[in-house]
Amino acid sequence: MSYLHSDHEEQHISLHDCMATEARLENGELIFVFQNGITVGCLHPENPYRKPILTDAAEVRYHLATERVYDVYGYVFEQKTPEKAIRRSYDIKRLIEDLNQKHCRLEFLYQYVDGNQRIVKCQLWSEKKPYIREFELFLHTSEVLYLWNTLRKETLDCL
Repeated sequence: MSYLHSDHEEQHISLHDCMATEARLENGELIFVFQNGITVGCLHPENPYRKPILTDAAEVRYHLATERVYDVYGYVFEQKTPEKAIRRSYDIKRLIEDLNQKHCRLEFLYQYVDGNQRIVKCQLWSEKKPYIREFELFLHTSEVLYLWNTLRKETLDCL
């Protein structure tokens, strides 16, 4: 798909509370599709409204630093008791398959960046119990590209 806007700068773009509904690995990139858009901050040069605003459908492309599949991996947390959670490995190919087959959605919460290393804190939403599970995505990425077409003016008062 072709997009009108692309941005490598992360300082004015947020994925907080944005829901990925599809994903794919392609040409050394892990690509997430956000059908309900991503947030463009009030100081972004392409945002004339000076308030945070959602885009239309968007993509986020994480370029894997060495183009190896094991540059990205995830963990899901399973709550056993109120005091105990177990972290289980969640293969990225499984995550992609689960998203694309609509078994789950991935809500992005926070990203921590240190050079080419990135930890993305998420929640994995599904229609079956447990409905929401904590998810961590670890990426060895050299660059991130945010893509979208238009800003949705009707979302100005939502954020």
